[in-house]
Amino acid sequence: MIWFHDPAGNRHELSHGYVSDFAPFCSPQGARFVSGDLGYGHAVVPAPNIEATRDFLMDVLGLGLSDFMMHRPTGEGGPEMRIDFLHCANGRHHSLALFEGPVPSGCVHLMVEVETLDEVGRAYDRACAADIRLMATLGRHTNDRMVSFYIATPGGFALEYGCGGRIMDWDRHTVFESTSASLWGHDFSIGFGADGTATMADAA
Repeated sequence: MIWFHDPAGNRHELSHGYVSDFAPFCSPQGARFVSGDLGYGHAVVPAPNIEATRDFLMDVLGLGLSDFMMHRPTGEGGPEMRIDFLHCANGRHHSLALFEGPVPSGCVHLMVEVETLDEVGRAYDRACAADIRLMATLGRHTNDRMVSFYIATPGGFALEYGCGGRIMDWDRHTVFESTSASLWGHDFSIGFGADGTATMADAA
């Protein structure tokens, strides 16, 4: 295993030859996660110097650009941050994304995907029953079509829990700019303060 930092200071690890007992993971809640060849899901990390970080990930690590967007998490007129979505050698729309801004926790969010909408709904019910803070309401993303919601974690970053992500054919894909984060839902303003300056770290 080797590890190194990208231009934004995010740590990356490359490994080979890990040891496994090949026992499948069995969720105590019965959730079945979509992983396998698609990997565990995706991560979004901070990159204030987004161009240099994107170039490093593409030119050195070999990731490809899926698409990008200018995100306004607190709504029209609020602060604007660029997000670049990057994919690796599988069909998941993005395995890593870059957020143009600093994040004290070092991570914007992680996403895990389950097999059915019912599993998403049951997790949503459990989160509400446990009084877990929502970082975004239920919604469907424009680019990867994931139906999901976001909750705060004790580590100060958000967890996206979703289903229905589309599988890409990269030979038939053209990079584009998304003009909205979601087709419907995903009200991110609930995770921010009234002045729009709160970060995921404030969720802890």
